[in-house]
Amino acid sequence: MSISSRTVPRFCKDQLVGFIGGTGKIRNYHLELGGWVYFVEMAMGPKPSFGRMGCETTIVLPEMDMYLTHSLM
Repeated sequence: MSISSRTVPRFCKDQLVGFIGGTGKIRNYHLELGGWVYFVEMAMGPKPSFGRMGCETTIVLPEMDMYLTHSLM
């Protein structure tokens, strides 16, 4: 029996990834009908002059829209 790429995620939790629009850290993932879907917490930008109201943005991305990165968050 061979292992399908659909059954093994390409990325894992807390891994740094890049995507169109920025970089982030994988917080969670799950398998959907079309493949793996990841919850990525975007890297914090510079602190704005008015302060921060809460958490940074977390986005949902399909596996094919991400790549590995070694930059620091």
